[in-house]
Amino acid sequence: MSFLGVDIGALSMGLVLLNEDGNIAWQCYLRHHGNPLAALEEALSPIDTDRIRNVCRTGKDETLPVSGDHIDTVVAELEGTRALIPGVRNIISIGGGSFCLTRLTANGRYKNSASNSACASGTGAFLDQQALRLGISPEELADKADTYPGPPPPVATRCAVFAKSDIIHLQQEGFSVEAIAAGLCVGLGHSTVDSLLKGRTLEGRTAIIGGVAKNALVVDAIRKKLGVEIHVPERPELVGAYGAAREALRRRKTPQTGHCLSATPKTPPPTRSDSFMRPPLALQLSSYPDFTWHDLWTAGHGNEIAVTAPRTGSIPVFLGIDIGSTSTKATLLDNYDGVVGWVYRATAGEPIRAVQAVFRAVRDMEERGGFTVDIQG
Repeated sequence: MSFLGVDIGALSMGLVLLNEDGNIAWQCYLRHHGNPLAALEEALSPIDTDRIRNVCRTGKDETLPVSGDHIDTVVAELEGTRALIPGVRNIISIGGGSFCLTRLTANGRYKNSASNSACASGTGAFLDQQALRLGISPEELADKADTYPGPPPPVATRCAVFAKSDIIHLQQEGFSVEAIAAGLCVGLGHSTVDSLLKGRTLEGRTAIIGGVAKNALVVDAIRKKLGVEIHVPERPELVGAYGAAREALRRRKTPQTGHCLSATPKTPPPTRSDSFMRPPLALQLSSYPDFTWHDLWTAGHGNEIAVTAPRTGSIPVFLGIDIGSTSTKATLLDNYDGVVGWVYRATAGEPIRAVQAVFRAVRDMEERGGFTVDIQG
């Protein structure tokens, strides 16, 4: 028989299966993309679920149709961390949508806990958002940050709006993606400590768990900010699921359905007939200009290029370039303010290269269109 712990986070899901002796028999961590039930079924597909004697769930979704008890996230993380790091006094958990500090007494009993507000700044979702803004995957962010030598440029991580402004300014100053990624990781570590401790200090053995604990630069920033030794379990993203599995083993119940997946949620949604319901949203398109182009194509270097009309010879033009955090655009106007053509491409965190690619696109426009441009300004 085995015992399953399921931890549903804002972005990902962790599962840990223990055997009768309390040893880990299987573990899995995956992104659920907003559909935890489908992700759970996929993850458990290679497992003989009929041998699962008990299940404990923790995390965001208390109504997930899974047999077993739901336990509080702090309880699950406390149970898992105490088993993995004996003598722990402080647990900093940083996940996809929240971060939390749990403090224990000298004899290992729960003392108190504090967590972030509804804002996701300082969480894994915040880093994901900024990674996409830089044109890289969330998985690449930590790797690129690790390669940047020296102190990184400061990035405001208390607010996504402020972070975006800082990123734009750093890009315009010529900082690399690696430098900005490092600034994001260090800033997140500092802001997490400031939000949770508010100037106080920590005493005793301190652990960091959760998916963001896999980011070495964030952990190092927290270590330097706190000035204490930091312990990170081998699989920090699975500590909550491990604690839930240990609780399932302790309770040793048998699922009433005989299967860990049940057909309906334990807590059905309310069905009050007098509930006020707003009409469903409808997509109604407003009038939109009819953009017709003589030629429109995607060239090398990721450039989208358009030419408005057939042209020949040398054409005096005025070139305007707009460098944004997400995209870089260019428009060529003739002497009569008519559009000769335009270029659109992703900035991808490298504005200098984006502008260079725009000039290459102008040359592509000349070669394909059979004309030349004489840039007046």
